[in-house]
Amino acid sequence: MARRTVVKTPHDKEMEHGGNTAHSDRRDLVQTAANKAMLTQFKDLQIRSAEESINLCGGLALPSLALRYVLGQDAMPVGRIMAIGGAFGSCKTALAVEVARWFLCYGGLGWYLDAELRDSPDMRQAILRHDPAILPYMQYAKCTTQQMWQGAVSFALDSVVDMCPVRFDIPSIAIVDSVAAVKPAEDQIKFMKEQGGAGARGYASVALLNSAWLANVGPRVTAGPFCLLLIQHSTEKAVDGVPGATTLSHKGGGEIGYLKSVAFELSPVKKLKETNTQGGRVIRIKVSKNSLGLPDRYIDVPVRWWWDRDPVTGDQRQQYIWDWHHAALGTLFAFSKMNGRVTTRKAINEIVDLHEMSRGRVWSKALGIPKDNPVTLSEAGEILEYEKTELLPPLYDVLKIFRRPLLKPGECLKEMWNGKVPIQKIPAVVPYPKTSVVGGDDDE
Repeated sequence: MARRTVVKTPHDKEMEHGGNTAHSDRRDLVQTAANKAMLTQFKDLQIRSAEESINLCGGLALPSLALRYVLGQDAMPVGRIMAIGGAFGSCKTALAVEVARWFLCYGGLGWYLDAELRDSPDMRQAILRHDPAILPYMQYAKCTTQQMWQGAVSFALDSVVDMCPVRFDIPSIAIVDSVAAVKPAEDQIKFMKEQGGAGARGYASVALLNSAWLANVGPRVTAGPFCLLLIQHSTEKAVDGVPGATTLSHKGGGEIGYLKSVAFELSPVKKLKETNTQGGRVIRIKVSKNSLGLPDRYIDVPVRWWWDRDPVTGDQRQQYIWDWHHAALGTLFAFSKMNGRVTTRKAINEIVDLHEMSRGRVWSKALGIPKDNPVTLSEAGEILEYEKTELLPPLYDVLKIFRRPLLKPGECLKEMWNGKVPIQKIPAVVPYPKTSVVGGDDDE
């Protein structure tokens, strides 16, 4: 089908920004005067055109095609509030620490604020790969009141923004686990003095305090290289008037729903084969709210854990990884088998030919994997990410993944926000270490 040609009328041309007609000159003059008036009154106000504001969506490179697909873009933005929801046992904390690992690999900082008081330091160190280069920069704090974790976030946020006023080169993240776990200090005191006192209040103090706090701290989050990641427990509720229909209810206050840019909803799909030394499960990650791309996309990600020996001390230690590379190939396989999306399936197969073998192995000419020596989906995904990056841009086009400016470790975030970081034709290799997976695909 021939592409439709849009013919502009003389009136359209007169209305073009930056034109040389009398109307366009007046238009520019009014815009300049209005912007000057706003900046005179509010010196910290940053005014950008619609095109320039796209740069604010840039950020850290995501470690896998699967994550780029589910978010709808190839960057993990900063200056945002995000949330992770799910029922008990859906690996919410594990995903939050994994996100923190990306910030740490970028030379950033992380704070894990434990309001549930059931910390798992072994799991946290395992997710951070026992890496001595990043472990000291992931801080843990036990928070026994609502004001304690709110104050901790506020002071950490202020310090990061105030100490990086020019370069914005220390991307940082604070994790609150979870936002409704502890009550305000005054409620706790009253309960101890008067049995049942906290329950006698006529309003939800936790939700109200969260809403008031977020309304004040939210604008500060967007001012610098900071990400606030809130963990919420979610439960299913029946929809009034619609038999059999349910919706998710999240604890912690409605203000979180308004201010978060991205909401991840986690649910377990199945368990992986367990032995005395290894185990895991498959977790479905659905993006239920997305200010950056299309909502309601989801991926299924194997979470694997096993035990080995520390090569230096010989002590037993836990390993725990999100197998993003398996998820990437699994996503491509799902599309390539989907009869309802023939165009997408055909386009993917023309870029990456995927041939499934027994025991979860795959071979591919495009990835350089011979038929007589197939590999696991995890290994194939790693080849795509580290050796065949030229295949990524055409896959982004097919999967509708927006390309954004990507930060390099130690570089100035402000330069990226101001449009001085170009999008590379071929993506650079992600700054995350390769993963040696134990278990592979045989355990499914």
